[in-house]
Amino acid sequence: MKTVTHAIERILEARFGKTEAQALIFGRARLTRKDIQFIDVKHMSELCERYKAQIKANITAYRHWRAAHNVEVDSIARLYGAAEGALLHRRISDSLKLWYFAHRDYHAMRRQYLIKCMGPDMRVDWDNAA
Repeated sequence: MKTVTHAIERILEARFGKTEAQALIFGRARLTRKDIQFIDVKHMSELCERYKAQIKANITAYRHWRAAHNVEVDSIARLYGAAEGALLHRRISDSLKLWYFAHRDYHAMRRQYLIKCMGPDMRVDWDNAA
């Protein structure tokens, strides 16, 4: 995960500069862009789906590990198995954080795109929508 983090940091620094990239990395700022296109929103939606599938695969791997670890009787195998379980748990946590940030940014981008398309004063009449 550390190499991925460094790669993302380099991409952000190349695109936004060092100061803005650091603000984005540490969560002090969010991406704001007024000319959001539909393809940007669609790309974020696909990223969210990819990260969601990644989380599900990591949870499945963790459940398989747990089932195998619970029946293990060798003490050395249980020791290294516990380390493997911690690694799988950390992978789930990292994937979940990545999905959360992508999901948050997707909804922000979608909101901005809809405001751009319909205007800031457009409201939905939910009583008559169904």
